[in-house]
Amino acid sequence: MPLEGFPTQSIVRVEGELAGRALLTPLVAPSWQHVELLAPTIVQLMIDARGWPQSLALLSSSGRADADQFALQQARTARFEPLQDRELEQPSPIASPLSWIQLIFEWHTLAAPATNVVIPAP
Repeated sequence: MPLEGFPTQSIVRVEGELAGRALLTPLVAPSWQHVELLAPTIVQLMIDARGWPQSLALLSSSGRADADQFALQQARTARFEPLQDRELEQPSPIASPLSWIQLIFEWHTLAAPATNVVIPAP
């Protein structure tokens, strides 16, 4: 039974200049098994006018390397709504201006399976 106030699934939030632009690719955020609660993974992206990531960096680790690598891979595939050319109403062919955003992966943590179980002597 989930505890009240604790998330029941992982989520991805977008913060920064592009928070109002549509995210065109769905981002996956699975639950992870771990012995402690995982901190959010924060990835910073530089996005061009076409909506594609041009650069990314891990700003904050979750404490689990494979979850962080998963978040980085998801960030590489992110595509945002392109900026519109006001005169032609078509996506701008130039790759600037650049926008900075953060993807925040808030992980749902599952209890790790028990190991090294001590069996009492008869």
